[in-house]
Amino acid sequence: MILQIIRVESIMWKLVIGALTLLGMFVGQASAATQTFGSGSAVFSVDRSTNLDNMTSLSFEENGIAISRDTSTQLICQTGTICNTHAGFLGLSGNFVYTGSAGNFISVATADNAKMVGIEFNIGTGHNPLDAHRGFWQTLNNGIVADSGLFDMGTLPQVLGLFDLNGFDEVRFAVALSDFVPLDISSFSQITEIAEASALDNISLQLASDDSPTLVPVPAALPLLATALVGFGLLRLRRPNTA
Repeated sequence: MILQIIRVESIMWKLVIGALTLLGMFVGQASAATQTFGSGSAVFSVDRSTNLDNMTSLSFEENGIAISRDTSTQLICQTGTICNTHAGFLGLSGNFVYTGSAGNFISVATADNAKMVGIEFNIGTGHNPLDAHRGFWQTLNNGIVADSGLFDMGTLPQVLGLFDLNGFDEVRFAVALSDFVPLDISSFSQITEIAEASALDNISLQLASDDSPTLVPVPAALPLLATALVGFGLLRLRRPNTA
């Protein structure tokens, strides 16, 4: 009986150490943007949104959200046009915006430079959505890159989310066939696909606020730590009294 308790106690200590390690990693990375997928994964309270259906020019602003271009090759796809025949665009409704050549990106920013902590938007491509794609994004503050990330795409289109407690006022995004996006990418100019065709639609964002608590994803370390502590409590109750 005592040997069993010692073994279980050893496992509990390993859980505690593992949980504290994960928690330390989470705290150490608190200043970085968290990349998520799916609606409701990065925006828990929608403060601003636009579906781009009123977009008629490449410099567009609606509901405090500003869409801008980095080159003249950024295009607007409107309902009923040839854009809607691309398989990777089929899940995007109404108007949406896409890029047309290598090294381009789509910029989404707050029109008044307000800080957001979360953003979600639909992403797609003009290419076959079953092909391997890779996406690259940057978050910025006052034009200075705060963070960036790279990810391999699943079935397109899908919802990309970014969350950062420190806040950011702009996001830049592009997606291309994987072979044209290097794994060590640090700049959109490194994307070499001639017809990149990144698409973006249905934007929602959550603003930073000092007046209300911000919801954040619970790190896996917390349930793990709780399990270990409960285990220690049960062991203490079951430990034989040797006095």
